Amino acid sequence: MLLVATLFVLFIRSNFMQRTLDNAIHQPKTEVARIRNGYVFVLKLHDGRYVIGQAKNPCRRIAAINSGLNQAIPKTLQINRVVGIKDITNARNLMTVTKRFCDLYGINKVITV
Repeated sequence: MLLVATLFVLFIRSNFMQRTLDNAIHQPKTEVARIRNGYVFVLKLHDGRYVIGQAKNPCRRIAAINSGLNQAIPKTLQINRVVGIKDITNARNLMTVTKRFCDLYGINKVITV
C-alpha cells in the first residue's frame, strides 16, 4: 500500500513539473514591456556607493536588497537611505539615471541591480 501511495505521489509531481516546464517554455517573454509601468529607484549604501535599479514594486525590491538577497550586496542592512523613487518615463529610465550617477560620482561608486 505504501509503495502504491509513493508511486502515485511521484506520478502527480512529475505531471505537475512537466506542465510547469511546458508553460514556462511556451509563454512569451513580455517582462520588458511590463517594466515600462515600473519605477526607477536610487539607494545610498553605508559605504557611500549608490545602488540603482528598476522594479514594478520598488518597496519589495528594496527590502530584498536590504535583506542580503542580492548578489551585488550580500550583507544585510547596508542601505543608508533611499535617495529617490520615480516613475519610468522616456527621459528617465535605468540607463539614463545610471549614466547621470556615473558622471557625477564615478563608475566605482555606482551599482546597477
